[in-house]
Amino acid sequence: MTGQHKVDQVTYVNAVIDSVDMVNRVCSCTAIDGHTEYQLPTVKLMASVDDGFLIEPEIGSTVKVLFSQNIEPFVVQYSGIKNITIFASTAVQFQDGTFGGLVKVSDLVTKLNALENDLNALKTALVTAIVATPTMVALTPYTSQLFTQTMQSELENTTVKHGTN
Repeated sequence: MTGQHKVDQVTYVNAVIDSVDMVNRVCSCTAIDGHTEYQLPTVKLMASVDDGFLIEPEIGSTVKVLFSQNIEPFVVQYSGIKNITIFASTAVQFQDGTFGGLVKVSDLVTKLNALENDLNALKTALVTAIVATPTMVALTPYTSQLFTQTMQSELENTTVKHGTN
């Protein structure tokens, strides 16, 4: 009659991250709203521990923690992020997806190095042909500069990582 059946008063507080336990997907933090600070020892980093989007907050950063009488506290906003992990069985898309999938950098480096080695072998063979056939001297500048092997660090943006093989 009073409309109070199963009513749950949801609250949020600002808190500072004290520690993070990524294995259990929880953190410990100190609430900083109001006149007193108090500990929130087990705050979930995900609404439920399953596949999904897991954000690891930076120690010392501020978060907003949501809780009520019926739900355990969990983080809903982050001021500082150390890492984001996506546990997804479906595809992940950034923006509109028109650039295609992310490159497997180590595979790309292997393929580029194979091409560079092959071109270097061809240039070396041309040097032999130039010596045997002086009319091919015009190719000398091309054959004198060999390719250096590509390094993964030349191609990789280490701030975005991915992979499950």
